[in-house]
Amino acid sequence: MFAARVDAIDGGLERAAATRAEAEQLLADYRAQVAAVRAEAATIRDTARAEAAGIRDEILAQARAEADRVTAAGRRQLQAERGRIRTELHEGIESLAFELAGRILGESLEADLRSDAHRRRSADPV
Repeated sequence: MFAARVDAIDGGLERAAATRAEAEQLLADYRAQVAAVRAEAATIRDTARAEAAGIRDEILAQARAEADRVTAAGRRQLQAERGRIRTELHEGIESLAFELAGRILGESLEADLRSDAHRRRSADPV
């Protein structure tokens, strides 16, 4: 009976040792899987960051191009407006000059002003 009990205890210890070894192997496998998943997650995260940076750069380039386009259009419009204002000012100055000269001379120079302005517009487009 004593021998049977010793065999049972030894068998139990062997089974416990085998179960412990199996548990340690499962734990090692689990840790390896966790490490692999973490590495894959890091790769995915790095790829996502690189893609986000590319998208950001593309959007910034588009925004800069749009800003440049709007700025250029504004400058063209400003230049056209400046030319229009310059023409109006010249015409206004001519009108005032003829009116003032007419007052000084006591004569109306309006007809001369119209014909002179018409000649200038047709000869020198601004």
